[in-house]
Amino acid sequence: MNIHLKQAIIIPLLLLMMQTLQAADIIGKITFIRGSVAAKLEGEESRILGKNAPIYQGDNIQTSIRSFVIIIFNDGTKITVRPNSSFSINEYTHKQGKQIAKMELHKGGIRANSGKNNPNNFQIKTPLATVNTKEADYSVRLCKNDCEEDAKKIKNQKITNSKIVVARVAKIKGIVIAKNNKKQEKNRTLVLRSPLYTGDYLRSQESSYAVLAFRDGGRITIHEKTEYEIVNYKYKQKNQEDKSFHKLIIGGMRVLTGHIGKLKKENYKINTPVATIGIRGTGFDLHCIGDCKTTTGNPSKQTDGLYTQVWLGSIDQQNQAGNTVLNAPDNNYIANENSMVMMLSNLPTSILQNLPIRPDKISINQERLFKITVLKGIPPGLYVTVHEGYVQLNSAELDLGKDETGYVNPDKQMMRLKSQPFQEYDSYPLPSKFNESRARIGKYSLLTDDFTPQTAPTYECIAE
Repeated sequence: MNIHLKQAIIIPLLLLMMQTLQAADIIGKITFIRGSVAAKLEGEESRILGKNAPIYQGDNIQTSIRSFVIIIFNDGTKITVRPNSSFSINEYTHKQGKQIAKMELHKGGIRANSGKNNPNNFQIKTPLATVNTKEADYSVRLCKNDCEEDAKKIKNQKITNSKIVVARVAKIKGIVIAKNNKKQEKNRTLVLRSPLYTGDYLRSQESSYAVLAFRDGGRITIHEKTEYEIVNYKYKQKNQEDKSFHKLIIGGMRVLTGHIGKLKKENYKINTPVATIGIRGTGFDLHCIGDCKTTTGNPSKQTDGLYTQVWLGSIDQQNQAGNTVLNAPDNNYIANENSMVMMLSNLPTSILQNLPIRPDKISINQERLFKITVLKGIPPGLYVTVHEGYVQLNSAELDLGKDETGYVNPDKQMMRLKSQPFQEYDSYPLPSKFNESRARIGKYSLLTDDFTPQTAPTYECIAE
């Protein structure tokens, strides 16, 4: 075959390939790469990737032994594709009014920092389960024997949970926002079974409410237009006393106490602007009207102040004027922190007409919300560990908060575990924590040849 004939064949093929790539949507690019990594569109030749290389809709990313790549998508989502992995981007759309991300992990693992997509529209499909995320840092790993080997290398590393899930949303209507003041986090829009933590500040909008289920069996319904904080909650934590401290800032709450209130009543308190509420194993309602205090008030007309109704057991109310015990079915009103209690035959009609569901009136499966399984070793299967945020498996069949891991065995049975060290101490970077400029001269240098959690793995530069 002469040279002119070869050119006549090759040049059109190259032009066709370029046209195909140009026609495909560019949805992201490579920000960091080590080792041999390739991308392939269906029906096209594989492309060896380098820094700033474009990623297209429909790309399948393949990494070789000890190679990894970090991708940034158009909406700011970042994903690290681990070694020996096959990862496809089936659909990725980031437009106003339409945000969809549907990806697929065929083998290996990824570590991700997702953008602000709706959980139902941000999916990572695996052979064992589908991962749905929203504004989360998380790791997904399809394990064979490799995870067991990784765990052995970090056997002396232990997880110290910085945040423990203390409650979950058992029922919700409308829009309720949470923000952790202690961690200076961004707002989180709560959904059914969203995790909650000590330090969370909740704010409900008009015509909205949420029922919160706590680890000890306690429950709280927060009303519409309510601001409330989980000040300090601990239950069955090693070397720590159980306690349940809350704060009602404005609005209303309906409370059913759990084991903490029964075992040690002084360790359950709710602060309001006008009084501190202690309990004696009980159920009651608090309604903080206006700014919850006034200099003068007529409670029959629902003026500002604190209205209380006990529907089970008894509570005590303490302020500058003294201490009052309230027994079911009593009602009262406190105008401010210095005023005496005023007993009422009934609460104002305007309050009673707008009550959300009482927390003891809904069925809650505590085991589904909080059960932790302990595995022997690291058996094969799917492991999803949440480092920040909230993740669901199979559209809320299993929900996961910070420092929790979801495990799905080869028979597709799901269970919740504590955070797994082989995910937390992964030598391949979580993209939200990755410093590219330091990595070039530090632990991710191509010259390194150690493999421990404190130093980098060795990278191979051969394509498979």
